[in-house]
Amino acid sequence: MRSPRGGSLAGPIALIVLGVLFLLMTLRPEWVREILRWWPTALIAIGVYLLLARLRPRQTAASEEAPNEYK
Repeated sequence: MRSPRGGSLAGPIALIVLGVLFLLMTLRPEWVREILRWWPTALIAIGVYLLLARLRPRQTAASEEAPNEYK
């Protein structure tokens, strides 16, 4: 995952997730137990998303603007 400036978004996202987990642990400890129990599901979902994004054909701007000669 890259930001428009070229850096990775993984660090900021990880900090946000950790902050949310610590906040939930302070407010509702039972929620944190459920999140920690099901966190591998998030990894699976991210992996499926990345796999589908890679398998999907990419469209270029030139192919979208090409005139249709068969009208």
